[in-house]
Amino acid sequence: MGKPFELGGIYFKTQKELDEYIRKVLEGGERVLEGQELAVIHDLLLLHSDADAKIGTGIKQIEVKRSRQGPHYCFWVVREDSSIEDFSYHKCKYSRDRLIENRRESAYREAIQKQITDYKYVQRKSNQYCDICGTQESIQVDHFQPPFLDLVGDFEGSKSDIPVEFEEAEGTLYSKRFRECDEGYRCAWQMYHKQQGVLRLLCKNHNLRRKRK
Repeated sequence: MGKPFELGGIYFKTQKELDEYIRKVLEGGERVLEGQELAVIHDLLLLHSDADAKIGTGIKQIEVKRSRQGPHYCFWVVREDSSIEDFSYHKCKYSRDRLIENRRESAYREAIQKQITDYKYVQRKSNQYCDICGTQESIQVDHFQPPFLDLVGDFEGSKSDIPVEFEEAEGTLYSKRFRECDEGYRCAWQMYHKQQGVLRLLCKNHNLRRKRK
């Protein structure tokens, strides 16, 4: 990290400074992260080399807990479906381009979260099973055709006013959302997603396997 780098609203001047911050967070003991600590570790998770698999259905909360491998502490992400997964600080890559891209994706996902929730609990109602294998365990919502990022790309292809700055998405599963001044763009995306997105339910294993392709 050769220049100041922002995570969760804090600018770290050096790698050592970031390492020290993370050490203090972990030394704070077992707890659910909140406030500034949550913002920093959330952004850190977005830089993980396997971030998509770690995040899965979305982030419900991030905790500091004992590691499976020993008495030391590590970070755990609790997903929207209440499943949990640990992640290592040392496996996170410090790529600003990757962070910006994840924040952009976060804003798009935050905007259509109600559509995702409505599909799972209103449209599908009691039919909570994987559309591939039929299991009813660890069910997640998947964008079938086209995949989510392809849908975003198609939408942006028809726009000339694509937002490049976002605001904190407090009280949601996501780190960023579209700014109030981009509300028209957000509404247009919501309408496009509702008309063009084809959703389905998949179990955790099939959904993660699809994301890795």
